[in-house]
Amino acid sequence: MSNTINGKNIIQDKLFPRPFSDLEKGIDYRVKRQTIIASNIANINTPNYKSFDLIMNDKLQEPKLILTQTPARENGNSVNLDLEMSKLTENQLMFQALTTLLAKKIIQLNTVIEEGRS
Repeated sequence: MSNTINGKNIIQDKLFPRPFSDLEKGIDYRVKRQTIIASNIANINTPNYKSFDLIMNDKLQEPKLILTQTPARENGNSVNLDLEMSKLTENQLMFQALTTLLAKKIIQLNTVIEEGRS
């Protein structure tokens, strides 16, 4: 007997419903955005480097890489350190919030499993 219908694992969907999937997407987005922000900061003195950002729409679709609209300095570099540090802080806080929520969901799942054994 197969546990899949239309390519979806029924058991996995029951054990790990959509909130887990949404948290996974959110965490993945935050990790990718951290990489982009770190790259911008690392290239702050690179001539003609253009800063990028990663944006996500409300429906948790695939994130989109965009060129930021910050003005370029004399050397053509468009990295604004204050803005990048602000984005870095916000991104880290959101990552921590998402991982905390995921940990709580796992604790809840573990509690249900333990109660079922009783």
